[in-house]
Amino acid sequence: MSDEPKKRGSWGWIGWALLAVFVLYPLSMGPAWRIAPGSDFNVTMYSPVFWASRYCRPMGDAASQYLRLWGAEVYFYDSPFGDDD
Repeated sequence: MSDEPKKRGSWGWIGWALLAVFVLYPLSMGPAWRIAPGSDFNVTMYSPVFWASRYCRPMGDAASQYLRLWGAEVYFYDSPFGDDD
């Protein structure tokens, strides 16, 4: 048996980072919206989710349903920024 420590690949860290970005970040929107609904911080912090939800109807529907579970009424087809681009 060798005394050399096993090298761990970086794929594990990449997997955790992807999990955090694509799963935990959007899921954190519910509690944040419950604590401070419509605050400037939430609108800025979750602007990528707003943008993606505005242009991808299935994501917008899923995000709206998820936020309703947390007691928020948010419709992604109207921009929270007030612009019409």
